[in-house]
Amino acid sequence: MHFSAFFLFFAQTLTAGDFAIDGNRFKTSPFADGFLTVYGSEGLEEGLLGVDFIMNFQHEPIVISGGKGKNKVIANQLASDISIFYSVVKWFDLGVSLPVILFENGDGWNKDDNLAKAGVGDLRLVPRFQLFSFLDKAISMSVITEVTAPTGKQIHSALGSGQFTFRPALAIGTQTKWVDAALNLFYHVLPKQPFATSKFDDEFGLKLGLNVHAVENLLDINAEFHTATSIESPFKNDAQDNIEFGGGLRFKTPANIDVIAGAFGGFGNAVAVPKYRIYAGISWNMNVLPPEEEREAIKLRKREEKKTEEQPKKEEKKPEKKAKKAPKKATPQQQ
Repeated sequence: MHFSAFFLFFAQTLTAGDFAIDGNRFKTSPFADGFLTVYGSEGLEEGLLGVDFIMNFQHEPIVISGGKGKNKVIANQLASDISIFYSVVKWFDLGVSLPVILFENGDGWNKDDNLAKAGVGDLRLVPRFQLFSFLDKAISMSVITEVTAPTGKQIHSALGSGQFTFRPALAIGTQTKWVDAALNLFYHVLPKQPFATSKFDDEFGLKLGLNVHAVENLLDINAEFHTATSIESPFKNDAQDNIEFGGGLRFKTPANIDVIAGAFGGFGNAVAVPKYRIYAGISWNMNVLPPEEEREAIKLRKREEKKTEEQPKKEEKKPEKKAKKAPKKATPQQQ
């Protein structure tokens, strides 16, 4: 958000090809966990398919200040995450998310930099593996191995990383009738690149999510806390040290479409942490497989049909039994 005058001096000498950073840290979870950006720890129902469209507006995510005043690299940005997921089996879910920048304005890195008015961010691939779930979902754990592709950099250096990144995370949580909670511990492998008085390096951090089912099957209240820092200089790197806190509401409908809205506030001087952000969107999911009882009945019927088909073949292969010869009658001489 705000950096030193020395930072401003160096920023004026940079061009779009020298570096690349992601100007938006708001990455929604593609999974139907009830959280917004936090990954739940419980695997989803086998065959569940879902699509999300969640927009977020962030104000001044990258602002450089110094002796010459403020340089609003990105002053305002309206973006959306378009995500899709599928639960292959109970213990493995796969999600894909593409950030789309609908509109942004600002000064760019310097007077010669033309900030893109729209574009895309970095494409994310999010596999999740459930390790265990005990006591009817009272405690569960999953591993998430998120990978991003540098698609945003192709449009502008403030829309994405300069190379592929890897962000493994451990999700621990609980699900009850009225409250869900999850803790994410993550490590983000990023390109090492000097940037004025700071240096972008690998990050580690945590996310906390709380989801209260205020009105069963109708209204959820969500709250989240995010923080991250540089691995090289923990809590001493202005470019990366960040805290965001916020939450919102999720309205559920009988058509399996959820309507989501809320807001976050940013704290710290890190790049891509705005003064505030507002989000809203919709989420849809449904199970594309038949009910479990029906699937089991189909499997049983197929097994029975297979046995019926194999029975005649076995009978055909059985050798014919030779008729027993009648004992010879003794002749008078033999008697």
